[in-house]
Amino acid sequence: MDLKRLKNALRVADAGSMTAAASALYITPVSLREQINRLEEELGFALFERSSRGVRPTEAGAVFFEALRPQLDAFDALLARCRRIGAATRRIRAALYAPYTFSQYCDRYRQLHPEVEFEYGESNFDINSDSGLFLSRNNYDIMQECYSPGFAEQGLSFLPLWSEPYCCFLSHAHPLAHRQTVSLDDLKGESVYAALALSLDVRLLDKRCREARIPVRRVPFSNLNILRLCSAGNVFIAEQSATAIFSQLVCVPIVPETLLVHGIVYREPVNQPTAGFIAYLAETTGADTLERLRLQCEATLAELGIEKQG
Repeated sequence: MDLKRLKNALRVADAGSMTAAASALYITPVSLREQINRLEEELGFALFERSSRGVRPTEAGAVFFEALRPQLDAFDALLARCRRIGAATRRIRAALYAPYTFSQYCDRYRQLHPEVEFEYGESNFDINSDSGLFLSRNNYDIMQECYSPGFAEQGLSFLPLWSEPYCCFLSHAHPLAHRQTVSLDDLKGESVYAALALSLDVRLLDKRCREARIPVRRVPFSNLNILRLCSAGNVFIAEQSATAIFSQLVCVPIVPETLLVHGIVYREPVNQPTAGFIAYLAETTGADTLERLRLQCEATLAELGIEKQG
């Protein structure tokens, strides 16, 4: 039975006029009359009594419309609810700590799949001791993260995407500002700062600094605070992409390289849109790069004396 005909018949019953109902529905009275006649044929009884003054429901029609109205209202409510659920399943909730780099992946993916929406939040990059708990509590599908050996224990999968070196950020007046590279020996005697973090690359950097007898003070990542530190002649160590934030400072790579591996963590199984996006990220990164990044993580684990998990 045609749902549209049922709704139009109810409109006629409310209007008491075939012409008025047709006008409200933006169709001709003839077309509406044909729909009502077909519906009555399907039902096997007349819905309306016709007269020169208009139409009114028959006794059977009145009973029918009284029962039909709440059924149609319930159907419309069910349809709206299911559409909301369908829209939600096309959304990917992503927690980011560097939106200026990662959002480019999302923008390119949306060009290919405009039906998918991204909802962004801030990740716990500075306190990433339990990324799994953070994902669950905040209902995120994926989270941008740096590699950590604890992901496997938390039941998380990690997809590496790119890496970048750690650098020294200095004021233009600093004696090391005009160097092509800075070694750890060059940093002896300097006041060195870095952001609070627990990722694997940070632990490796700390280990190398300890071995070189260079104390590193850990401070919260605050743009203004870091600019003040560097303006006072101090050295701040951060990943190379931080040049997008600290354009007023000089960025000099540290040798030997300590590489920060960026990627995403997620807990399987993921919903269909998230699975599609993860597959896109892996394909875009490429098998060779993925393998190189995995070997990079394993080399860091080996230097730290940590056994690989998962």
